[in-house]
Amino acid sequence: MQKIITEYTINEKIYKDNEKSDNYTLSISQTKNSLDISIEPKTSLYNFTIYIEIDIDYVYDYIYSNSLFSNGTSKEYKKFIKPIKVLSKQANKLGHYFDYNYYESVNKNKILSYNYCYFRKNEIIKLFYSVDENDCYTLFSVDNKKNTLTIIREFSNVIDTNRNILNMRIDVGEKHVTLQQYFHRVKDNFMKKKLNCMSSYENNKFFIYEKAILNDIENIKEDCNSYLIEDGYSLSPTEYLKFDKDLFPNGLEKIIALAHNKGIKIGLYIAPLLVSKNSFIAQKHQDYLIKYNNINMICSSYYNGSYMLDISNQHAREYIKDVISNIITNYKIDFLKLDSIYVPNKDIRY
Repeated sequence: MQKIITEYTINEKIYKDNEKSDNYTLSISQTKNSLDISIEPKTSLYNFTIYIEIDIDYVYDYIYSNSLFSNGTSKEYKKFIKPIKVLSKQANKLGHYFDYNYYESVNKNKILSYNYCYFRKNEIIKLFYSVDENDCYTLFSVDNKKNTLTIIREFSNVIDTNRNILNMRIDVGEKHVTLQQYFHRVKDNFMKKKLNCMSSYENNKFFIYEKAILNDIENIKEDCNSYLIEDGYSLSPTEYLKFDKDLFPNGLEKIIALAHNKGIKIGLYIAPLLVSKNSFIAQKHQDYLIKYNNINMICSSYYNGSYMLDISNQHAREYIKDVISNIITNYKIDFLKLDSIYVPNKDIRY
C-alpha cells in the first residue's frame, strides 16, 4: 500500500495535493522490484516535492542510514532504537548539527537516509535506491512507530514539461553481494555527469596552503577529474579572495593554472550566507543581517559564531550575487561548493 502527497507553488501560491490533481497527471508503474513515477504538468510547478509513503510489511532487525555528508555518520540502527548519535565526532565537538533534517528526525523517532537505505534480517537485506540523482537527492525516512518508509524527492528547478520524477529500484539478497551489485549498477549513471573530486580536506584538514594544494594536484589519482579547495584559504572567514600572503603568496592563480594544465577542474568552497563577526559586512552593513528582537542573530557555530545574511533584503541578495560573480570573473573557477545554505528564521519567505 502506498500514499502520495505533493507540495508545490504556482504564482506564489502553495498547493498540497495527492496522487490526483487539477495541475498535473501522475503516471505510476510499480512492480515487485521497482517504482517509477512520471509527471505531466498542466502548468509550471515550482518547488515541487513528492512524498511516497510505503508500508513496511517485512521482518527486519536493522536499518541502514546513509549520510548526505562525507563527515557525517552512516551506520546501521537497530529497529526501535532511537538514533541519538547520528553525527560525526567532529560535529559533536563543534556543538551543532551538520544536517538539520537529522536533528528533527531524531526527535520524531525517525531515521533518515540519502540516496539509498536497506533493511536487514541476519545477512539478507532489502535495498531501496534511486537510479537517477541528477536533478535532486532522494531522501528515505523510516518511521519506527508507523512502520512506514517515506521516499522524498524535492526539485529546485521548475517542472514545466513531461518528465520522470522517480526511478527507484528494490533489490533483495545477501548483504555484500547486493551492495556490490548496487554500486556497480549506479556507478556509470552517476559518473557520466558528476565530478569525481579530490578535496583539500583529505590530506590537509583545515590547514591548507599553496604548496600543499599544488602537491595534491600534482599527485592526484588518475580517476579524479576535479579538485576542491575547502574552507581555510581566505584571510578572514566569510570574506573570500582575501588571502594570507604567507600561505597563499600567489593567491589562487598558480593553483588554478596547474590544475587546468593537467585537465583538472578546480572548485572553491564558500558559505555565501554566513557573516563572521569581524567582517566588513558585519561592521558596515548590519542591515543586511538576520535579526531577532533587533539584535544580530547568531545562526551558526562556525567561526566562533556567525551571523547570516537576510535574503529577504535586496541589498544582501545583491551582495551575494556580487561575491559569486567576482569569484567566477576574477578566477577561472569551474564549480563552487556552497555550504550553510539555510534560513533559520522561519518568518523569512523567499
